[in-house]
Amino acid sequence: MSGSVKLNKKEPTAESASSSNHNVFLARYCDVEKSNYMKKLLD
Repeated sequence: MSGSVKLNKKEPTAESASSSNHNVFLARYCDVEKSNYMKKLLD
């Protein structure tokens, strides 16, 4: 687990953890929106 801490280069805080989770949620949401948009174009 020490390797993952080095990658962060910051102290892991609850704020950074929640913001990264939010980014993951946004990425998934954007992927869904994109796939829905492509389906509309193909129809």
